[in-house]
Amino acid sequence: MSSNIPEGLTANDPVENLAGKMTVSLQGLSPRVQNLHHRIKQFIEENVMALEALTVQRLSQPGINRWEIMPELEEAKAKAKAEGLWNLFLPLDSDPERKYGAGLTNLEYAFLCEEMGKSLFAPEVFNCSAPDTGNMETIARYGTEEQKQRWLKPLLEGEIRSCFAMTEPKVKPLNLELLERKELLEKIGET
Repeated sequence: MSSNIPEGLTANDPVENLAGKMTVSLQGLSPRVQNLHHRIKQFIEENVMALEALTVQRLSQPGINRWEIMPELEEAKAKAKAEGLWNLFLPLDSDPERKYGAGLTNLEYAFLCEEMGKSLFAPEVFNCSAPDTGNMETIARYGTEEQKQRWLKPLLEGEIRSCFAMTEPKVKPLNLELLERKELLEKIGET
């Protein structure tokens, strides 16, 4: 058992010393997850990292529309989807039948996220980017069949993107009276 104790600690150390220490390694995961990890890492190296340099090059050109969808990004997404590296995020407890995702636990998925996090575009290429992931999981868990058809299916296919917005009940988005008072006080030098 001592092999599971993080380096620099002993079995007699208080539990607080273990906070933030991960005692699970990639090698301790199933061969399926190890294979996914290898494939993700290789895919990023071969298909995604070049997109970042291409983006920098494009954005340096005068008159470029920065909001235009890059065809190369869409090609990488199609390739990832074809290779089964798509919708890996949906946790097993939210999709026990693996109807929508890869059926990974959050721990297993964490190792894939570590690789995806090394690139600006990787999460989108694998259809694993926020806020879509959280919105898809919410719809998968709690949505009606109609909502799943209308929103979840196109999100899972990568045909649409989603957003997240939040408001507070009974709170004005901007307190104009307070702003006006502050501006007045600044004008007369009382702040």
